[in-house]
Amino acid sequence: MNNSSQAIIIIGAGASGLMAASLLTNAGKEVIILEARNRIGGRIYTVPGELPSWPWECGAEFVHGSLPETLSLAKKAGLTLESVGGNTLQMQGGKLLSMDHFGAQWQLIEERLRRLKFDTTLADFIRNNFEMEKEQECIKLIQGYAEGYDAADMERASTFALRDEWLNEENGTNFRVQGGYGKLMEFLLDNCSKAGAVIHFEQVVKEIHWNEKKVSVICKNGSQWHGAQAIVAVPLGVLQQQKQKSTISFFPAIPAQIKAIEGLGFGSVVKVIIDFELSFWNLQIQKPGYSEMKQLGFLLSDAPIPTWWTQYPSTPNLLTGWLAGPSAIKWNAIDGALIFEEAIASLALLFQESEDSLREKVRSYKVLNWNDDPYALGAYSYATPGSRQRLSVLNEPVKETLFFAGEHCYDGPYIGTVEAALVSGRRVAERLLMVE
Repeated sequence: MNNSSQAIIIIGAGASGLMAASLLTNAGKEVIILEARNRIGGRIYTVPGELPSWPWECGAEFVHGSLPETLSLAKKAGLTLESVGGNTLQMQGGKLLSMDHFGAQWQLIEERLRRLKFDTTLADFIRNNFEMEKEQECIKLIQGYAEGYDAADMERASTFALRDEWLNEENGTNFRVQGGYGKLMEFLLDNCSKAGAVIHFEQVVKEIHWNEKKVSVICKNGSQWHGAQAIVAVPLGVLQQQKQKSTISFFPAIPAQIKAIEGLGFGSVVKVIIDFELSFWNLQIQKPGYSEMKQLGFLLSDAPIPTWWTQYPSTPNLLTGWLAGPSAIKWNAIDGALIFEEAIASLALLFQESEDSLREKVRSYKVLNWNDDPYALGAYSYATPGSRQRLSVLNEPVKETLFFAGEHCYDGPYIGTVEAALVSGRRVAERLLMVE
């Protein structure tokens, strides 16, 4: 039994939960953080690599442009951001293509997106605006970006939201946090711990009992925590999957919020990180038609695991494979070793190497199937038609007692990112500080 009538209980020590905890403790509030895992960060998961300065990012990896909350936090933490560089190439049917090849198709897609007057799912937009047989290249481009970048299901994703993202996308630089995103999380934890926050690991929250200005949180291990308010900062996938062991139940029920949660989109991702003995892809420039492999950054393809990237301009011998959206769901509950074999088969196809030759070059690898992670149950959120109205419900505190935070609560241009999580954590903390 853990009693504190004035404590704010934060459920989840990911980016949003830690951001809220840092702001609240430094404002003099008593904060208790309950985390289901034995580590902080949630879907930020940085592990040591062969080179100490270049760890493996098993979850979030990129800072997508000059994002104010992320850059401000990195500056406070004394962390350096390194620009992501290199060539972005496309391979289809074994042929390497420049992204310029798709300029005409993108122009056509943009024209039809701009003409759209009412929001609809992306699948309906395609069915109503493209000839399925004659315009397959355009359709594949749309699908590749929606699923590969946004991890979205086209049968659910909002066309308006993707249009806003695609047409207003800045051609700015992407970054990585030197030393890993985990360093940002460590800074936040250190900041709020010094101000008095207490974190408890391996606390799988099962029930939240609440009345106005009073909450009781019950965990799977039987522990109970009591306070004045609760911030629920767990991933959307956990909130959506009512039959999963990690799902949280509310007493009394909060049907309006649950309905809003169910209507939001949440994508799936499989990420494969492979450490090779050498950067064999740099040798591909000697092959006919492969000269553009020099300074390879990203490779987009039609292989089973379609998206790959290097660490360019840094030099670790890492390749990261990425499979997102509905295509990733078929790998649920599949052993990581089998996914690794699929990754090797994809690389063999793309680089015209034998699978045996590639296996011999592998030093180590890691497979992250975020859909199988019981405390994530997916990757990150995307907008559906009507998301804005649902978010207005979810972001309104329940009787000034229950608050929701996370990247899925964010309504803005950086949906599905660490920036979104940090902004949400800040907004919830500021809103809670207004409660008398």
